[in-house]
Amino acid sequence: MRAITTLRWRRARRPATIDFMLAAPLTIAMVMFGGTSAATTAPIAPLPHVRPLDPLAGDLLGAGSRVSPTFAALIDSLDHAGGLVVYVSTTSAPDPRGSITFVSRASNVTYLLIRVCTRQIGVDRVAVLAHELTHAVEIAQASTMVASERDLQRLYVCIGIDSSGKHLESEAAVRAERAVHRELGRAPEPAPAGLVSSSPAIQAPHAKNE
Repeated sequence: MRAITTLRWRRARRPATIDFMLAAPLTIAMVMFGGTSAATTAPIAPLPHVRPLDPLAGDLLGAGSRVSPTFAALIDSLDHAGGLVVYVSTTSAPDPRGSITFVSRASNVTYLLIRVCTRQIGVDRVAVLAHELTHAVEIAQASTMVASERDLQRLYVCIGIDSSGKHLESEAAVRAERAVHRELGRAPEPAPAGLVSSSPAIQAPHAKNE
């Protein structure tokens, strides 16, 4: 009998905010993670809701989950959130240090994309990722469903604080980033994969967020 493969996310639209080089691997990842085979009879484990798009993103997620209780709790919270998938990628773009973007909503699932800048030391990368994961948790727990970029902006007008005069921030995300910094600062040597510094500069665990 010929196996019939069902591909999910067929109705998902490519977001205007994602450049072509990133859109291709994101689309491939959605197919890889979403595809199931009708011929499969063994139980399939639930897919994680936080999914890396490149090897370094996977290293950061793994290192943060192993070393930081705060980071691990964020991942657990998102894995238990209904109707939400968060993709994580790394980028060499220097500004901002990290970001979260609405991608699309399809089949009652909201897709988000987190980008982490690699032009910072490894510990900072993980802490910034925790910051953005906290935003994802806030989106998952929002009283009103986030189904567009405009909805995302409205959410942070309601719950955010004006941190620079140009963008809104949340106190919870700032606290999570600082907590992960402290926890990683107590991590024993050698550092796990993903925490090795790519820069000779060493920053204090409580360095001021910019």
